[in-house]
Amino acid sequence: MTKKSDTELETGTTYLIKEAKPYLSTKLFQSVVRSGIPGLTVTRLYPEKLEDEYEIEGDDIRSIWLSRSVGEDIIDPVKIGPLAMEIESFINEHESSIILLEGIEYLTLVNGFDVVHRFLEYIHERIVGSDSILIVSVSPNAFEEREMALLERNKEIIDMPLITFSEGSALLDLLHQ
Repeated sequence: MTKKSDTELETGTTYLIKEAKPYLSTKLFQSVVRSGIPGLTVTRLYPEKLEDEYEIEGDDIRSIWLSRSVGEDIIDPVKIGPLAMEIESFINEHESSIILLEGIEYLTLVNGFDVVHRFLEYIHERIVGSDSILIVSVSPNAFEEREMALLERNKEIIDMPLITFSEGSALLDLLHQ
């Protein structure tokens, strides 16, 4: 069942946000979480830095840090299968949810593009059959043209440098918060 959130994001949809830093993606994520939807962040950023720099915080947010360190809610980026299972489990545990995936460039560096592309397609298939939303923040300069084309396939694309908003747009209001 596809529904629109307050920020115009549709459930059952994967959004690929092209941005140098995860600014818009974190704003969209936080906006949806504030509306009462539980969220999961999977990020290369240290969780406290994510909270401080991008104001990602709240009781309904779980964060997974992509790191070779050891600890709770830390997943080694080489272990992409267990990461996929954690995301799938989060989707299954909640009637609706939002997932922010930041650090695709690092996952690609560690695992190779083909592995990461298959991982994203696997997660995308779980999102499409649910009332959840996936936001993937990606730096377009980190990928070859062919790789970007594959990443963009079957996703809704928001290109931060080229984005325009109409008067009264919920996305425009969000950026001004």
